[in-house]
Amino acid sequence: MASIQKIKAFIVAGQATSSPPLGPLLGQYQINISDFVPKFNEQSLAKFESGVLLSVLVFRNPKDKSYKIILKGPTLMGLLNSVTKLTKERKQECITVGKLYDIVKIKHRLLNEFNNQNLPIESVASSILSTVLNNKLLVIQ
Repeated sequence: MASIQKIKAFIVAGQATSSPPLGPLLGQYQINISDFVPKFNEQSLAKFESGVLLSVLVFRNPKDKSYKIILKGPTLMGLLNSVTKLTKERKQECITVGKLYDIVKIKHRLLNEFNNQNLPIESVASSILSTVLNNKLLVIQ
């Protein structure tokens, strides 16, 4: 008896196409790409802005070849890249405290929603701040 197959991918919201790498990835699992692309684009644009890099799970039932798309949300690095700016005087990417707090709130909501947990916002903030500092981003007022 075949078990449910789990496919992990990073896909840009509203911009899925049948071209590589998505087409061949889903083709390995016999998922009809011409059916998947419009479903994904519609579903992703209903929840997120176009152009946001999303972490996506696709669960496929090998018995009837049906599949389910789960949008986990934007990646942390995708969110950080969308709001960081290059400072001319330091030639270093920086992020404001306000934008960082907005990202913490987004990731906190998504993590709790997807994992059915009630993670404290402080632990999410600590994790995100570690990522920011490890990537040598400058946090400014």
